[in-house]
Amino acid sequence: MDELADMEKWRSEFMATGARGQNAGAAKGRKIDSGEILRAVTSVGDMHIAPKAGLKSTLAVAVAAIICFAVLIVLSIIGVVPATLPVLWGVVQMFVVIGLNSRSIHDISRAVEKLHANLHVYIEIIRHIEGAGFKSDELNGLKDRLADDGGGALVSFGKLSEILNALDRRGNFIGLVIFNMFAMSDYFLVRRFLKWQNDYMRSIGGWVDCVSRIDALVSMGTFRFNEPKAVDAVVLDSGSVVYEAKGLYHPFLGDAAVRNDFTVNDGEYYIITGANMAGKSTFLRSVGVNYILAMNGMPVFADSLRVSAFGLFTSMRTSDDLSRGISYFNAELLRLKQLLDNCRNGGRTLIILDEILKGTNSLDKLNGSRLFLQAVAELPVTGIIATHDLELSKMEDDNPQRFHNWCFEIELADNITYTYKITRGVARNQNATFLLKGILRG
Repeated sequence: MDELADMEKWRSEFMATGARGQNAGAAKGRKIDSGEILRAVTSVGDMHIAPKAGLKSTLAVAVAAIICFAVLIVLSIIGVVPATLPVLWGVVQMFVVIGLNSRSIHDISRAVEKLHANLHVYIEIIRHIEGAGFKSDELNGLKDRLADDGGGALVSFGKLSEILNALDRRGNFIGLVIFNMFAMSDYFLVRRFLKWQNDYMRSIGGWVDCVSRIDALVSMGTFRFNEPKAVDAVVLDSGSVVYEAKGLYHPFLGDAAVRNDFTVNDGEYYIITGANMAGKSTFLRSVGVNYILAMNGMPVFADSLRVSAFGLFTSMRTSDDLSRGISYFNAELLRLKQLLDNCRNGGRTLIILDEILKGTNSLDKLNGSRLFLQAVAELPVTGIIATHDLELSKMEDDNPQRFHNWCFEIELADNITYTYKITRGVARNQNATFLLKGILRG
Protein backbone atom coordinates (compact mmCIF):
# COMPACT_ATOMS: atom_id res chain seq x y z
CA MET A 1 0.00 0.00 0.00
CA ASP A 2 2.83 2.42 0.81
CA GLU A 3 4.51 1.54 -2.49
CA LEU A 4 1.32 2.20 -4.44
CA ALA A 5 0.79 5.48 -2.60
CA ASP A 6 4.11 6.65 -4.07
CA MET A 7 3.27 5.40 -7.59
CA GLU A 8 0.96 8.31 -8.35
CA LYS A 9 1.28 8.19 -12.15
CA TRP A 10 0.78 4.43 -12.35
CA ARG A 11 -2.22 4.58 -10.01
CA SER A 12 -3.82 7.37 -12.01
CA GLU A 13 -3.39 5.44 -15.25
CA PHE A 14 -4.80 2.29 -13.62
CA MET A 15 -7.92 4.12 -12.44
CA ALA A 16 -8.30 5.95 -15.75
CA THR A 17 -8.18 2.64 -17.60
CA GLY A 18 -10.91 1.23 -15.39
CA ALA A 19 -12.99 4.39 -15.75
CA ARG A 20 -13.00 3.96 -19.53
CA GLY A 21 -15.17 0.91 -19.00
CA GLN A 22 -17.94 3.17 -17.68
CA ASN A 23 -18.22 4.77 -21.12
CA ALA A 24 -18.25 1.54 -23.10
CA GLY A 25 -21.44 0.87 -25.00
CA ALA A 26 -24.05 -1.02 -23.00
CA ALA A 27 -21.96 -0.65 -19.86
CA LYS A 28 -21.99 3.15 -20.00
CA GLY A 29 -22.23 4.62 -16.54
CA ARG A 30 -21.36 1.32 -14.82
CA LYS A 31 -18.09 0.49 -13.15
CA ILE A 32 -16.24 -2.65 -14.10
CA ASP A 33 -17.34 -5.36 -11.69
CA SER A 34 -14.77 -8.13 -11.23
CA GLY A 35 -17.40 -10.24 -9.51
CA GLU A 36 -19.70 -9.95 -12.50
CA ILE A 37 -16.86 -10.84 -14.85
CA LEU A 38 -16.00 -13.88 -12.72
CA ARG A 39 -19.64 -15.02 -12.59
CA ALA A 40 -20.03 -14.61 -16.34
CA VAL A 41 -16.79 -16.44 -17.15
CA THR A 42 -17.61 -19.19 -14.64
CA SER A 43 -21.03 -19.69 -16.21
CA VAL A 44 -19.26 -19.97 -19.56
CA GLY A 45 -16.86 -22.51 -18.12
CA ASP A 46 -19.68 -24.60 -16.67
CA MET A 47 -21.39 -24.92 -20.06
CA HIS A 48 -21.44 -28.37 -21.65
CA ILE A 49 -21.81 -27.66 -25.35
CA ALA A 50 -21.18 -29.85 -28.36
CA PRO A 51 -18.32 -31.87 -26.81
CA LYS A 52 -17.92 -33.82 -30.07
CA ALA A 53 -16.77 -30.61 -31.77
CA GLY A 54 -13.54 -30.91 -29.81
CA LEU A 55 -12.74 -34.44 -30.97
CA LYS A 56 -9.94 -35.13 -33.45
CA SER A 57 -12.30 -37.26 -35.53
CA THR A 58 -14.73 -34.38 -36.13
CA LEU A 59 -11.78 -32.12 -36.96
CA ALA A 60 -10.60 -34.66 -39.53
CA VAL A 61 -14.09 -34.79 -41.08
CA ALA A 62 -14.30 -30.99 -41.21
CA VAL A 63 -10.87 -30.62 -42.82
CA ALA A 64 -11.67 -33.37 -45.33
CA ALA A 65 -14.96 -31.66 -46.24
CA ILE A 66 -13.22 -28.32 -46.82
CA ILE A 67 -10.53 -29.99 -48.96
CA CYS A 68 -13.16 -31.82 -51.01
CA PHE A 69 -15.02 -28.55 -51.55
CA ALA A 70 -11.82 -26.86 -52.72
CA VAL A 71 -11.05 -29.78 -55.06
CA LEU A 72 -14.55 -29.60 -56.55
CA ILE A 73 -14.13 -25.88 -57.21
CA VAL A 74 -10.86 -26.52 -59.04
CA LEU A 75 -12.35 -29.39 -61.02
CA SER A 76 -15.33 -27.28 -62.03
CA ILE A 77 -13.03 -24.47 -63.21
CA ILE A 78 -11.09 -26.84 -65.49
CA GLY A 79 -14.33 -28.41 -66.71
CA VAL A 80 -14.04 -31.86 -65.17
CA VAL A 81 -17.26 -31.54 -63.15
CA PRO A 82 -20.27 -29.26 -63.65
CA ALA A 83 -20.25 -25.94 -61.75
CA THR A 84 -23.46 -26.89 -59.97
CA LEU A 85 -21.68 -29.65 -58.02
CA PRO A 86 -19.37 -27.43 -55.87
CA VAL A 87 -22.25 -24.96 -55.43
CA LEU A 88 -24.50 -27.74 -54.17
CA TRP A 89 -21.69 -29.07 -51.94
CA GLY A 90 -21.08 -25.61 -50.46
CA VAL A 91 -24.77 -24.93 -49.79
CA VAL A 92 -25.27 -28.29 -48.11
CA GLN A 93 -22.06 -27.82 -46.12
CA MET A 94 -23.19 -24.38 -44.96
CA PHE A 95 -26.62 -25.58 -43.78
CA VAL A 96 -25.15 -28.63 -42.02
CA VAL A 97 -22.53 -26.56 -40.17
CA ILE A 98 -24.97 -23.84 -39.13
CA GLY A 99 -27.63 -26.38 -38.15
CA LEU A 100 -25.31 -28.52 -36.04
CA ASN A 101 -23.69 -25.58 -34.25
CA SER A 102 -26.47 -22.99 -33.98
CA ARG A 103 -27.57 -24.14 -30.49
CA SER A 104 -24.01 -24.05 -29.19
CA ILE A 105 -23.37 -20.63 -30.75
CA HIS A 106 -26.59 -19.31 -29.20
CA ASP A 107 -25.67 -20.65 -25.75
CA ILE A 108 -22.16 -19.17 -25.94
CA SER A 109 -23.50 -15.80 -27.10
CA ARG A 110 -26.04 -15.65 -24.29
CA ALA A 111 -23.46 -16.59 -21.67
CA VAL A 112 -20.83 -14.05 -22.72
CA GLU A 113 -23.02 -11.07 -23.64
CA LYS A 114 -22.33 -9.42 -20.26
CA LEU A 115 -18.59 -9.67 -20.89
CA HIS A 116 -18.40 -8.00 -24.24
CA ALA A 117 -18.63 -4.33 -23.24
CA ASN A 118 -15.96 -4.48 -20.54
CA LEU A 119 -13.64 -7.31 -21.51
CA HIS A 120 -11.32 -5.17 -23.63
CA VAL A 121 -10.98 -2.71 -20.73
CA TYR A 122 -10.25 -5.60 -18.35
CA ILE A 123 -7.50 -6.74 -20.72
CA GLU A 124 -5.99 -3.24 -20.67
CA ILE A 125 -6.04 -3.30 -16.85
CA ILE A 126 -4.16 -6.63 -16.84
CA ARG A 127 -1.67 -5.29 -19.40
CA HIS A 128 -1.13 -2.22 -17.19
CA ILE A 129 -0.47 -4.46 -14.17
CA GLU A 130 1.98 -6.64 -16.09
CA GLY A 131 3.91 -3.53 -17.15
CA ALA A 132 4.29 -2.24 -13.60
CA GLY A 133 7.69 -2.17 -11.93
CA PHE A 134 6.67 -3.28 -8.46
CA LYS A 135 9.21 -3.69 -5.67
CA SER A 136 7.25 -5.34 -2.87
CA ASP A 137 6.98 -9.13 -2.71
CA GLU A 138 3.19 -9.01 -2.32
CA LEU A 139 2.59 -6.95 -5.46
CA ASN A 140 5.12 -8.92 -7.49
CA GLY A 141 3.51 -12.14 -6.29
CA LEU A 142 0.12 -11.00 -7.55
CA LYS A 143 1.67 -9.85 -10.82
CA ASP A 144 3.45 -13.19 -11.30
CA ARG A 145 0.21 -15.12 -10.68
CA LEU A 146 -1.36 -13.27 -13.60
CA ALA A 147 1.35 -14.68 -15.87
CA ASP A 148 0.90 -18.32 -14.75
CA ASP A 149 -0.73 -21.19 -16.65
CA GLY A 150 -0.46 -21.29 -20.40
CA GLY A 151 0.56 -17.73 -21.11
CA GLY A 152 -1.37 -16.14 -18.30
CA ALA A 153 -4.40 -13.96 -17.89
CA LEU A 154 -3.54 -11.61 -20.74
CA VAL A 155 -3.39 -14.42 -23.31
CA SER A 156 -6.50 -16.10 -21.91
CA PHE A 157 -8.72 -13.02 -21.90
CA GLY A 158 -7.26 -11.98 -25.25
CA LYS A 159 -8.36 -15.27 -26.82
CA LEU A 160 -11.79 -14.95 -25.22
CA SER A 161 -12.06 -11.44 -26.66
CA GLU A 162 -11.23 -12.82 -30.13
CA ILE A 163 -14.01 -15.38 -29.73
CA LEU A 164 -16.44 -12.62 -28.76
CA ASN A 165 -15.41 -10.60 -31.81
CA ALA A 166 -15.99 -13.65 -34.01
CA LEU A 167 -19.47 -14.00 -32.54
CA ASP A 168 -20.11 -10.37 -33.41
CA ARG A 169 -19.05 -10.93 -37.01
CA ARG A 170 -21.73 -13.61 -37.37
CA GLY A 171 -24.23 -10.75 -37.40
CA ASN A 172 -23.23 -10.08 -41.01
CA PHE A 173 -25.50 -12.39 -43.01
CA ILE A 174 -23.35 -12.45 -46.14
CA GLY A 175 -20.26 -13.18 -44.09
CA LEU A 176 -22.11 -15.90 -42.18
CA VAL A 177 -23.05 -17.64 -45.42
CA ILE A 178 -19.70 -17.32 -47.16
CA PHE A 179 -17.48 -18.26 -44.19
CA ASN A 180 -19.57 -21.29 -43.29
CA MET A 181 -19.72 -22.39 -46.91
CA PHE A 182 -15.98 -22.15 -47.54
CA ALA A 183 -14.44 -22.54 -44.06
CA MET A 184 -17.10 -24.03 -41.72
CA SER A 185 -16.53 -21.04 -39.44
CA ASP A 186 -19.25 -21.90 -36.89
CA TYR A 187 -17.71 -25.32 -36.27
CA PHE A 188 -14.23 -23.89 -35.76
CA LEU A 189 -15.63 -21.14 -33.53
CA VAL A 190 -17.23 -23.71 -31.23
CA ARG A 191 -14.00 -25.74 -31.32
CA ARG A 192 -11.94 -22.65 -30.36
CA PHE A 193 -14.30 -22.02 -27.48
CA LEU A 194 -14.02 -25.60 -26.22
CA LYS A 195 -10.22 -25.38 -26.34
CA TRP A 196 -10.34 -22.09 -24.41
CA GLN A 197 -12.52 -23.74 -21.78
CA ASN A 198 -10.13 -26.65 -21.42
CA ASP A 199 -6.95 -24.54 -21.34
CA TYR A 200 -7.89 -21.67 -19.04
CA MET A 201 -11.02 -22.18 -16.95
CA ARG A 202 -9.18 -23.63 -13.96
CA SER A 203 -7.12 -20.44 -13.65
CA ILE A 204 -9.76 -17.75 -14.27
CA GLY A 205 -10.88 -17.47 -10.63
CA GLY A 206 -7.32 -16.91 -9.42
CA TRP A 207 -6.63 -14.29 -12.07
CA VAL A 208 -9.79 -12.31 -11.32
CA ASP A 209 -8.91 -12.51 -7.63
CA CYS A 210 -5.44 -11.06 -8.36
CA VAL A 211 -6.89 -8.14 -10.30
CA SER A 212 -9.43 -7.51 -7.54
CA ARG A 213 -6.72 -7.53 -4.87
CA ILE A 214 -4.56 -5.10 -6.83
CA ASP A 215 -7.63 -2.92 -7.43
CA ALA A 216 -8.29 -2.86 -3.68
CA LEU A 217 -4.64 -2.07 -2.93
CA VAL A 218 -4.72 0.76 -5.47
CA SER A 219 -7.73 2.23 -3.68
CA MET A 220 -5.95 1.88 -0.34
CA GLY A 221 -2.80 3.45 -1.74
CA THR A 222 -4.83 6.34 -3.14
CA PHE A 223 -6.47 6.78 0.24
CA ARG A 224 -3.10 6.93 1.96
CA PHE A 225 -1.79 9.41 -0.63
CA ASN A 226 -4.84 11.64 -0.25
CA GLU A 227 -4.77 11.59 3.57
CA PRO A 228 -1.21 12.54 4.58
CA LYS A 229 -2.36 13.57 8.08
CA ALA A 230 -3.73 10.12 8.88
CA VAL A 231 -1.46 7.86 10.94
CA ASP A 232 -0.81 4.14 11.16
CA ALA A 233 -2.57 2.29 13.94
CA VAL A 234 -0.77 -0.14 16.23
CA VAL A 235 -2.50 -3.53 16.06
CA LEU A 236 -1.85 -5.65 19.14
CA ASP A 237 -1.89 -9.42 19.41
CA SER A 238 -4.25 -9.76 22.35
CA GLY A 239 -7.08 -12.06 23.30
CA SER A 240 -9.04 -9.20 24.84
CA VAL A 241 -10.65 -6.04 23.49
CA VAL A 242 -8.12 -3.20 23.33
CA TYR A 243 -9.05 0.24 21.99
CA GLU A 244 -6.88 3.17 23.06
CA ALA A 245 -7.35 6.35 21.04
CA LYS A 246 -5.68 9.73 21.33
CA GLY A 247 -7.06 12.61 19.30
CA LEU A 248 -9.68 10.46 17.56
CA TYR A 249 -11.94 12.09 14.95
CA HIS A 250 -14.22 11.28 12.03
CA PRO A 251 -12.60 11.16 8.54
CA PHE A 252 -15.27 13.33 6.94
CA LEU A 253 -14.74 16.28 9.29
CA GLY A 254 -11.16 17.06 8.32
CA ASP A 255 -9.65 20.17 9.89
CA ALA A 256 -13.00 21.11 11.47
CA ALA A 257 -12.97 18.00 13.65
CA VAL A 258 -12.81 18.16 17.44
CA ARG A 259 -10.51 15.38 18.59
CA ASN A 260 -11.24 13.12 21.54
CA ASP A 261 -9.26 10.72 23.69
CA PHE A 262 -11.03 7.50 24.59
CA THR A 263 -10.01 4.13 25.99
CA VAL A 264 -12.14 0.99 25.96
CA ASN A 265 -11.40 -1.77 28.45
CA ASP A 266 -12.34 -5.38 27.81
CA GLY A 267 -15.75 -6.39 29.15
CA GLU A 268 -16.78 -2.88 30.20
CA TYR A 269 -19.67 -0.69 29.02
CA TYR A 270 -19.65 3.01 28.28
CA ILE A 271 -22.98 4.82 28.44
CA ILE A 272 -22.77 8.12 26.57
CA THR A 273 -25.39 10.80 27.18
CA GLY A 274 -25.79 14.21 25.62
CA ALA A 275 -28.15 16.60 23.91
CA ASN A 276 -29.24 16.39 20.30
CA MET A 277 -26.44 17.32 17.88
CA ALA A 278 -23.89 17.26 20.71
CA GLY A 279 -21.70 14.72 18.90
CA LYS A 280 -22.72 11.31 20.25
CA SER A 281 -23.50 9.59 16.94
CA THR A 282 -20.49 11.11 15.18
CA PHE A 283 -18.26 9.87 17.99
CA LEU A 284 -19.66 6.34 17.73
CA ARG A 285 -19.03 6.38 14.00
CA SER A 286 -15.50 7.66 14.59
CA VAL A 287 -14.79 4.71 16.88
CA GLY A 288 -16.19 2.17 14.41
CA VAL A 289 -14.80 3.62 11.18
CA ASN A 290 -11.28 4.00 12.52
CA TYR A 291 -11.31 0.45 13.86
CA ILE A 292 -12.30 -0.88 10.43
CA LEU A 293 -9.57 1.21 8.80
CA ALA A 294 -7.00 -0.13 11.27
CA MET A 295 -8.02 -3.76 10.70
CA ASN A 296 -7.58 -3.29 6.95
CA GLY A 297 -4.09 -1.85 7.30
CA MET A 298 -5.28 1.64 6.47
CA PRO A 299 -4.14 4.85 8.17
CA VAL A 300 -6.52 6.12 10.84
CA PHE A 301 -7.78 9.53 11.83
CA ALA A 302 -6.27 10.09 15.24
CA ASP A 303 -3.07 11.22 16.87
CA SER A 304 -2.57 7.57 17.83
CA LEU A 305 -4.63 4.40 17.98
CA ARG A 306 -3.82 1.06 19.60
CA VAL A 307 -6.26 -1.77 18.95
CA SER A 308 -6.51 -5.52 19.11
CA ALA A 309 -8.46 -7.72 16.72
CA PHE A 310 -12.03 -8.40 17.84
CA GLY A 311 -15.52 -8.65 16.43
CA LEU A 312 -17.47 -5.45 15.80
CA PHE A 313 -21.27 -5.22 15.78
CA THR A 314 -23.13 -1.94 15.38
CA SER A 315 -26.73 -0.79 15.49
CA MET A 316 -26.70 2.81 14.34
CA ARG A 317 -29.60 3.20 11.98
CA THR A 318 -32.69 1.00 11.76
CA SER A 319 -35.55 1.34 9.29
CA ASP A 320 -38.90 -0.33 8.77
CA ASP A 321 -39.76 -2.51 5.79
CA LEU A 322 -43.42 -2.20 4.84
CA SER A 323 -43.07 -4.66 1.97
CA ARG A 324 -42.20 -7.37 4.51
CA GLY A 325 -44.57 -6.11 7.20
CA ILE A 326 -41.72 -5.13 9.53
CA SER A 327 -42.38 -2.06 11.66
CA TYR A 328 -39.62 0.21 12.92
CA PHE A 329 -39.78 -1.26 16.44
CA ASN A 330 -39.83 -4.82 15.11
CA ALA A 331 -36.80 -4.02 12.96
CA GLU A 332 -34.98 -2.84 16.10
CA LEU A 333 -35.83 -6.06 17.92
CA LEU A 334 -34.64 -8.17 15.00
CA ARG A 335 -31.36 -6.26 14.92
CA LEU A 336 -30.84 -6.76 18.67
CA LYS A 337 -31.63 -10.47 18.32
CA GLN A 338 -29.06 -10.67 15.53
CA LEU A 339 -26.57 -8.98 17.84
CA LEU A 340 -27.21 -11.47 20.64
CA ASP A 341 -26.93 -14.47 18.31
CA ASN A 342 -23.69 -13.09 16.90
CA CYS A 343 -22.16 -12.47 20.33
CA ARG A 344 -23.21 -15.87 21.67
CA ASN A 345 -21.60 -17.68 18.75
CA GLY A 346 -18.56 -15.45 18.27
CA GLY A 347 -15.52 -14.43 20.25
CA ARG A 348 -14.68 -11.10 21.85
CA THR A 349 -16.95 -8.43 20.43
CA LEU A 350 -17.32 -4.67 20.70
CA ILE A 351 -20.91 -3.51 20.25
CA ILE A 352 -21.72 0.08 19.33
CA LEU A 353 -25.37 1.03 19.86
CA ASP A 354 -26.97 4.36 19.07
CA GLU A 355 -30.19 4.96 21.00
CA ILE A 356 -31.69 1.47 21.12
CA LEU A 357 -35.45 0.85 21.41
CA LYS A 358 -36.36 4.25 20.01
CA GLY A 359 -39.67 2.83 18.80
CA THR A 360 -41.34 2.61 22.22
CA ASN A 361 -42.29 4.87 25.14
CA SER A 362 -39.74 6.24 27.59
CA LEU A 363 -40.39 3.89 30.52
CA ASP A 364 -40.58 0.79 28.35
CA LYS A 365 -37.44 1.91 26.54
CA LEU A 366 -35.54 2.37 29.82
CA ASN A 367 -36.57 -1.00 31.23
CA GLY A 368 -35.87 -2.75 27.94
CA SER A 369 -32.45 -1.13 27.58
CA ARG A 370 -31.48 -2.15 31.12
CA LEU A 371 -32.65 -5.71 30.51
CA PHE A 372 -30.72 -5.92 27.25
CA LEU A 373 -27.47 -4.54 28.69
CA GLN A 374 -27.70 -6.86 31.68
CA ALA A 375 -28.07 -9.78 29.26
CA VAL A 376 -25.12 -8.87 27.03
CA ALA A 377 -22.99 -8.21 30.13
CA GLU A 378 -23.06 -11.98 30.68
CA LEU A 379 -21.35 -12.50 27.31
CA PRO A 380 -17.75 -11.78 26.19
CA VAL A 381 -18.89 -8.35 25.00
CA THR A 382 -17.67 -4.78 25.42
CA GLY A 383 -20.09 -1.98 24.64
CA ILE A 384 -20.43 1.70 23.79
CA ILE A 385 -24.03 2.89 24.05
CA ALA A 386 -25.31 6.37 23.22
CA THR A 387 -28.64 7.37 24.75
CA HIS A 388 -30.86 10.34 25.55
CA ASP A 389 -32.24 8.46 28.54
CA LEU A 390 -30.39 9.86 31.55
CA GLU A 391 -31.91 7.21 33.82
CA LEU A 392 -29.89 4.55 32.04
CA SER A 393 -26.76 6.13 33.49
CA LYS A 394 -27.76 4.77 36.91
CA MET A 395 -26.41 1.40 35.82
CA GLU A 396 -23.02 2.76 36.85
CA ASP A 397 -24.31 3.07 40.43
CA ASP A 398 -25.36 -0.58 40.41
CA ASN A 399 -22.15 -1.90 38.84
CA PRO A 400 -19.36 0.72 38.72
CA GLN A 401 -16.74 -1.87 37.70
CA ARG A 402 -18.55 -2.68 34.45
CA PHE A 403 -20.57 0.43 33.55
CA HIS A 404 -19.13 3.91 33.09
CA ASN A 405 -20.85 7.20 32.28
CA TRP A 406 -19.50 9.57 29.66
CA CYS A 407 -21.16 12.56 28.06
CA PHE A 408 -21.09 15.32 25.48
CA GLU A 409 -22.08 18.46 27.34
CA ILE A 410 -23.48 21.67 25.87
CA GLU A 411 -23.53 25.17 27.29
CA LEU A 412 -26.81 27.08 27.39
CA ALA A 413 -26.92 30.89 27.44
CA ASP A 414 -28.38 33.21 24.82
CA ASN A 415 -27.24 30.60 22.33
CA ILE A 416 -26.15 26.99 22.53
CA THR A 417 -22.44 26.21 22.55
CA TYR A 418 -21.40 22.74 21.45
CA THR A 419 -17.99 21.58 22.66
CA TYR A 420 -18.03 18.15 20.96
CA LYS A 421 -15.65 16.94 23.71
CA ILE A 422 -16.36 13.71 25.52
CA THR A 423 -15.99 13.85 29.30
CA ARG A 424 -16.73 11.64 32.30
CA GLY A 425 -20.17 11.92 33.85
CA VAL A 426 -23.78 12.41 32.85
CA ALA A 427 -25.02 15.22 30.60
CA ARG A 428 -26.85 17.96 32.52
CA ASN A 429 -28.16 20.17 29.74
CA GLN A 430 -30.62 19.29 26.98
CA ASN A 431 -31.49 21.43 23.98
CA ALA A 432 -34.81 20.29 22.50
CA THR A 433 -36.98 22.64 24.59
CA PHE A 434 -34.51 25.50 24.17
CA LEU A 435 -34.50 25.14 20.38
CA LEU A 436 -38.26 24.72 20.19
CA LYS A 437 -38.82 27.93 22.16
CA GLY A 438 -36.62 29.73 19.66
CA ILE A 439 -38.75 28.43 16.80
CA LEU A 440 -41.98 29.42 18.53
CA ARG A 441 -40.68 32.93 19.17
CA GLY A 442 -40.09 33.22 15.45
